[in-house]
Amino acid sequence: MNKINLELETTKFVNIDDDKHQAYANGALVREIEPGEECQLIAYIAQVAASQLVDKILQEQGIKDTKRDTEERRSLFARILPEWAEKIDVKPLSPEEEQKRINERVARQEEELAALKQEMKVSSEKDKEVEDLKEQVAKLTALLEKPKVEKKK
Repeated sequence: MNKINLELETTKFVNIDDDKHQAYANGALVREIEPGEECQLIAYIAQVAASQLVDKILQEQGIKDTKRDTEERRSLFARILPEWAEKIDVKPLSPEEEQKRINERVARQEEELAALKQEMKVSSEKDKEVEDLKEQVAKLTALLEKPKVEKKK
């Protein structure tokens, strides 16, 4: 594997999105890249811009945790930074396989969210039940602490 000097070397950046993409460095706009456009960028700028573009693409397809290292994320990176991908031997998935994996991930994510919502509902119901029991205990305690009235003879 060849070592890449991220500050000195340039690499090809391909905007694979349908929208214009903006590459920034240290908060300053370096370049606007049109859809489908290929350009040379300093490697570290290209990596940051690629990360932002990958996140955007995955988010638009319904992925919530776009930072997780997955094959579909690596595949998008390989398409955006083909020279970098070649240097580290990462191959993009076919468009069909990439979409299949994204769809599977969205489905798993929806299942996990549904399970979490169910857990939250059960937890909320238990919390309500505990609060109701606390109120009942407080009422019973108050009844027990009331002074007893003596019966008249």
